[in-house]
Amino acid sequence: MTTHCAILALLLLLSSPAAAQTRITVNAEPKTATVGDPIRIDIEIPLSAGSRARILPPGQSHGEFAILEFEETPGEQSHRAHFRAAVYQTGELEFPPVQVLLTDAEGNETTAETPPIAITIQSVLTGEDDALKDLKKQAEITEPFPWLRWLGIGALLLALAALAWWLFRRKREKKPLFQPLPRIDPFDRAEAQLRELLAQDLPAKGQVKQFYVALSDIVRAILEAGYGIHTVEKTTSEIMETLAKSSADGRSGAALRGIESFLRGSDMVKFAKYIPSPPENDEAVAAACRILADCRKMREPAPAPAVSPAPAEGAS
Repeated sequence: MTTHCAILALLLLLSSPAAAQTRITVNAEPKTATVGDPIRIDIEIPLSAGSRARILPPGQSHGEFAILEFEETPGEQSHRAHFRAAVYQTGELEFPPVQVLLTDAEGNETTAETPPIAITIQSVLTGEDDALKDLKKQAEITEPFPWLRWLGIGALLLALAALAWWLFRRKREKKPLFQPLPRIDPFDRAEAQLRELLAQDLPAKGQVKQFYVALSDIVRAILEAGYGIHTVEKTTSEIMETLAKSSADGRSGAALRGIESFLRGSDMVKFAKYIPSPPENDEAVAAACRILADCRKMREPAPAPAVSPAPAEGAS
């Protein structure tokens, strides 16, 4: 009886998410590469019956590694994923652990991490190419007629002067064909883009990822105009760090939490292939509208202080 209980306990332990965590395997191909070479990182997570796994993508960079591609392949017995990454420094490096969300058959969720994997990055100059060869001594060529060179330089300078004078006269006489366009308010432009995006109804056509890519780009442009920051080629973490510094003057923390929730939800759809429900799509659009309204309020000029009328002379 005691032996049967021990075997049953061992089987339960092996089927738990914690056991799956200890058996996560990571492989790099190649393990030794040169600077800038693409490296494939393969991850395999064994699954018990009815369990699921999902990898939380790190973004555009992970430690010293730039993430070029990320793809997941769910399965019933194992969950596989692979990264294509590159690094632009030499040395003995480690691809850092990646966060994994494990869900057992009863719906209980736990988190785990993939083990790090060592990768050696070498310089593109190896072996005999480590040092550049010395330059050969320049051959000396005597010039029999140096005055021809000076004559050519003089003719070239005269031609350049004539060209500059012609361009100057043409610029003074030329009138502009078009009047400069009026400056478009960035928030009005963002609102128009939101209306146009909603009119396309991309989620109903099965183009959910394209919808969230466009919606995220519009919100990033709103944040640039509202907070005066740069969002191009920045991860969500980098944007939130910049917003936290720019909001040190006491701006609403609830607004920042709403921005972070929207950006991270968009990242799940764009990079982790998460398929949101229609109510989640509606909430994402509502969050974008709230961010637009908040940024517009920040750019509105503060009302002038009320001035009390001066008392009349002789008044007691």
